[in-house]
Amino acid sequence: MPTTLQSPPMAKLLSSKNVAINEIPAALQELWQVNANAQRANTFSVVIYEPAPIQQLLTALGFYDGPIDGINGPLTRDALAKSQQAYDLTITGKANEVTFTKLEEAYLAASKQNIAPTAAEQNYRAADAIAESGPSRIVTLCATNSTASELEAQVSAYSPIKKREQSAMLGCEYVMFSGNAALLEANSQIVQDVLLPDLPLYVWWKGTPKVDHALFSSLADRATHVLVDSATFVDSVMDFLSIPPLLTQGRSIIDINWQRIAPWQELTAATFDPPERRNAINEIDLVEVNFERGSSAQAWMYIAWLAGRLGWEPQSYQMVGGDYQLRQLQFLASDGRTIKAELASMPIAEVGEVVGDLMGIKLDSSDPKANCTTILCSETAGCMRMESGGKAQSGLVEQVNSLADQNAEQLVADNFHRSNRDWLYAETMTVLSKILSLNAV
Repeated sequence: MPTTLQSPPMAKLLSSKNVAINEIPAALQELWQVNANAQRANTFSVVIYEPAPIQQLLTALGFYDGPIDGINGPLTRDALAKSQQAYDLTITGKANEVTFTKLEEAYLAASKQNIAPTAAEQNYRAADAIAESGPSRIVTLCATNSTASELEAQVSAYSPIKKREQSAMLGCEYVMFSGNAALLEANSQIVQDVLLPDLPLYVWWKGTPKVDHALFSSLADRATHVLVDSATFVDSVMDFLSIPPLLTQGRSIIDINWQRIAPWQELTAATFDPPERRNAINEIDLVEVNFERGSSAQAWMYIAWLAGRLGWEPQSYQMVGGDYQLRQLQFLASDGRTIKAELASMPIAEVGEVVGDLMGIKLDSSDPKANCTTILCSETAGCMRMESGGKAQSGLVEQVNSLADQNAEQLVADNFHRSNRDWLYAETMTVLSKILSLNAV
C-alpha cells in the first residue's frame, strides 16, 4: 500500500472556477472585495509551463483532486502511487514512461465507453514554499491533448495558514490556462495580459527552453529569471546546447539542477584550500565522475565547471559505452599538460527524487609522486569503484552532503527574490557548449 502524502495546510480564499478569458481581472477583483484581511498579490508573478498532461490524466481518471499547476507536490505523488497500484505497476509515486502510457490508455478506453470520469474540485494548492515567498500571482500553462480551438481558463486563490508573526494572510492568486501546445503558443499575448505589471516575473519552464518557441521567447524577454531543471531534460546533450544562445541574448537562466551540485563544487574547492594542498590542484590530470544512470546533466555541469575554473581547454570527447556507458574527454591545460576525464553512468536499483545525481568524484594524477588524490562521495552511495584504484589510502576522502533530495519547488522558491545573474553558470555553459560541440567518435 502506498503511503499517503499530505499537502501543506492552505486557507481557501476563492474556490476554483471556470471563467471566460476577458472575465479574469473581474473575477480576481471580486475575490479581494470579500477577503479584506488577505494581502493580495503584490510581490511578483510566476508562470509555470507544464508540457506533460500528467495531472490532467490523473484528474480525469479520479486519482487526483489537486491543482492542475504542473507542480510535482505531495498530492501529485500520492495520486501517481494510487494509479500505479490500481494498474499493477511498480509503486514509486513518480511519473515515468510506463505510468504515463498506462494512464493514456485508460483515459482513451474510458472515452470510448462514453464515460466522463470526474474528480473533486481542483484546489490550487501550489507548494507552500512558493506561496510563502510572498503574495504572488501564479499563472499555470497546461499543455493538454485537447483539440479545442480556444483556451480554457480557471481562477482561484489560496493562502498558506498564517504564521503567528504575520498580521495578515498572504494571498496567492492562481490563473490556469489549458489547451494544446500550439494553442498556448498562438495566444502568448493573452498570457502576458494577466501578469502583474511593474513586478518581477519568474518563469518556471518545465521543458527544454528553445529560442524559436514563441511563447517561451515572449515570456523570457520579460522575465527577471527563467528557471529550468536540466535533470528533466530528455537529451542532456542537445538540450544543453539550447542554453548558451539564450545567455548570449542577455536572458537570465537559472538551472535548479546546477544548484544541486553546489555542495560538490564547494567541497572540491575546500579540499585544496589548506596551504599544503594549494599547489596540488595543478597536478590533477585524471578525473573520474560517477553519476546515477538516467541523466548525465549533473556530471556534464561538474566537469565543465572544473575545466572552466582551472583553465582547461576542451580537445576531444567520445562515447565509449560499455556497462557504465563511459564518456571520455580530453583537455589541454594552460601549461601544456593533457587532462583526461571519464564520466561513468552507474546502474542503481532505485531512482531517487532527482534523476542523475552525482555519486562520486575522483581527482588524481598520473604522477605517482603527486599529492592531489581526492575522492568525494555522496552520503547515500559509496565510492567502491573509485577507491579500488589503489590510491585511496594515500589520498583525501570526503563525504558530500548533497542538496539533491531537496524538492524542486523549494529550490525554485529560493530564487524568487534574487536579482543578479549567475556569471559562473554562464561561464560553465560556455565551456560545456565547447565540449558537447566536439565531434564524438
